[in-house]
Amino acid sequence: MEVGPNGVVDFTGTSRTDNTMMALKPARVPSRTDETKNRVVIAPPFYNEDLGPGQCVTDTAPGVLKLQTCEPGSAAQTWQVYPAGDSGQFELHGPKTVIRVNEGKITSGEGYVGLQTITFAD
Repeated sequence: MEVGPNGVVDFTGTSRTDNTMMALKPARVPSRTDETKNRVVIAPPFYNEDLGPGQCVTDTAPGVLKLQTCEPGSAAQTWQVYPAGDSGQFELHGPKTVIRVNEGKITSGEGYVGLQTITFAD
């Protein structure tokens, strides 16, 4: 992932540095029900909402993702994780965008919806 001008998130970045590292973290939801389970925010792994606002991936419009100040409980920053097979694959669905993979790169456009974790650094 890379962040471009005006905070637009570019999931096609291939560099693996502290500036491109993101993690899935539990999202604040009103109460845990079937409709709210498996909800996460996408944020740098060092973000701690108890220490102040950080940056989270925000689903601003279909296919338009931006890195914006985290707002706990924000529907636009809450993603749902869906299991997608028996090999650890999963899907990430935002309120307006489904994250996809196209030609080995993560994108919000065309491509496969099944994602899988990879080793970020050795």
